[in-house]
This record gives sequence, structure tokens and C-alpha cells, in this order.
Amino acid sequence: VLTHKTVLSNEKNTYSIMSETQSQSSNGNFEASGNVIIQDQKNFNARSDKLIYEKEKSIKLIGNVKIDNYQYDDILIEKVEGDEFILFIDQGGFQINSKNDNRVKTKLKF
Repeated sequence: VLTHKTVLSNEKNTYSIMSETQSQSSNGNFEASGNVIIQDQKNFNARSDKLIYEKEKSIKLIGNVKIDNYQYDDILIEKVEGDEFILFIDQGGFQINSKNDNRVKTKLKF
């Protein structure tokens, strides 16, 4: 279970992470690999090949990224598909990347 403060608020979210392998370093960084599934206590659901959590900096989902129902403030990301999703914890914001001439697909609700 990974707990972090949301990007734009003081609330804490708790996520359940299931994968083939998981490891944590002594400085608090966390990695999960192989069919990574991430869920929270609401409707949030994400899948990727790999997750990298850099303590107090970012959360990266890499490879076959699919995210459903990620919300912060008044913005709901109903669906995202891409090759890489980076959530910048320290700066507040996110970036979605695609490789191999694929397109990023995002459905937002404001």
C-alpha cells in the first residue's frame, strides 16, 4: 500500500498495488514491475508494466498505461491511455507520453 499527499491538497490517498515484483529502497523509493494494478478506495484504477515512486518527487507509470477515474480538485481524468504517465508530486501536475508513433488518448471532465 502506497500513501502520498495528493498533488494539490493536504488530503492523503491510500493505494493498493498488485504486481509480480515489488521493492523499496532505504531512501523510500518504491518500484513495482509486471502487470501492475493500482487501486484506491474510490473509483481510481490504473494499470501499467512498471511503477516507479520517487519519494516526494514523482510517480511514473511506464508501459501500456491505462488510468481510469483520477481526480484532483475540479478535474476528473475519466480515461488515459499512453506509454508513460508521470505525476509530479513536488511541482503539481502530470505529463502523458506516447512512443512508437502511438497517440495519447485522454478524456477529461472539468
